[in-house]
Amino acid sequence: MAVTKSWAAPGARPAVVAVKARRTGRLEWFWLIAASFFVAAGLTMVFAAKTQDFASVEAKLAHGGLVNLNAVQSSDDLVPVLKSREDTAPRVFEAIEHHRPLRNTGVLARVLPLAKLKPLLIVRTPRQFRLEFLRWAALYFAGFYLVALAWRLTRFQGDRAFLPALHLLTGIGFALMLSLRDPLRDTLEFHKFALGVFLGCLLLILPALKPFHYLRLSDWCYTPLFLALGLFGLLLAFGKGPTGNDAKVNLGPFQPVELIKIFVVLFLAGYFTRNWERLRDLREKRIFPRFFKRIGLPRVEHVVPVGIATAAALVMFFVLKDMGPALVTFFVFLSMFGAARGRPGLVIAGIVLMVASVFVGYRLGQPKTVVQRIDMWLSPWDNEVHGGDQLAHALWAFSTGGPWGSGPGWGDPEMIPAGNTDLVLPAIGEEWGFAGVAAVLLLL
Repeated sequence: MAVTKSWAAPGARPAVVAVKARRTGRLEWFWLIAASFFVAAGLTMVFAAKTQDFASVEAKLAHGGLVNLNAVQSSDDLVPVLKSREDTAPRVFEAIEHHRPLRNTGVLARVLPLAKLKPLLIVRTPRQFRLEFLRWAALYFAGFYLVALAWRLTRFQGDRAFLPALHLLTGIGFALMLSLRDPLRDTLEFHKFALGVFLGCLLLILPALKPFHYLRLSDWCYTPLFLALGLFGLLLAFGKGPTGNDAKVNLGPFQPVELIKIFVVLFLAGYFTRNWERLRDLREKRIFPRFFKRIGLPRVEHVVPVGIATAAALVMFFVLKDMGPALVTFFVFLSMFGAARGRPGLVIAGIVLMVASVFVGYRLGQPKTVVQRIDMWLSPWDNEVHGGDQLAHALWAFSTGGPWGSGPGWGDPEMIPAGNTDLVLPAIGEEWGFAGVAAVLLLL
């Protein structure tokens, strides 16, 4: 459906001109099924790699060579693996009872030398892991087919080509989450990943419903902005950072920064949807008219609201000392602003201004966390910045992956600091190689 607007009359609603919809049907299901096939193949390879020793594990469990901590009934059950540390068995059993059911063996790190004893301990059996994987994988796949079915039943006119691409992207992520952890001894990362994808799929259904039609939502474009500012306020008042970091990114167990970025993008999308024609209404200049026409300066009253809102978001991010979201928000704003206006002049000026601002802040040494991040980027191999070795680990991971990677499930992504969050792309690069990283970027 093509949409055109007329804002000649104050308060006029957008005029919608319907164009014959593109035929949809079997082809879309074909691409979705093809994406599922590739995702299932990747998950199968990772699953095979992570479960290759399950036969020997089951044999050791049967003969007492391994201890399932969640099945321990008394301190005597721990004696076979504690060996010369039998006297610690009561204390270890007390810790097990306190944390039961155990999601990982790490909870015993304070009472046991896990580096030596971890291979002898498990928190779930091979059968339990298989059932967990099948259950959460089924939920993951179900989300995409639920979206496809809902879109078909409601005759959703949006671009459905996004769904297979999202399926492939999240499938690579799901495979990595499966590969990151020991299936029998560590917390399973793919639990929350599969749940998050399924909930995201439920959100994809909303645009197909009449109450959530984009023309309705455009009237509420400032609501996401107010929600984002509210979360900013909570972070300023109660936010905390990782150990040794003064950034305010955590609100209890939750990182609202990710939600704030989405709210800001929704605000920008709504604002530009309503005002793109106004943004293309250029100011007339009697002095140097050709120059100003080439730059394409819009009317001030059309730019000020979105400019102030975006500047407020950037300032908030810098106050919170979290540089990543500030850069993401700024460049999303510039790209959407440039698309809405159809002219690159102010976009280029904005990039120059941002680079200059960061340079000045770095020279002044403020904020400290941002300065540390830049020092890490300038010298990833030789620096004394706290956490600076993370970039070195990431570069080694890319190098280890080479063109084709070590293979899904056969790498060591758990060796990469924050490989499940901040440095997820190097973890993909190690197991999937340059081909995998290129596929991720192309899909994005």
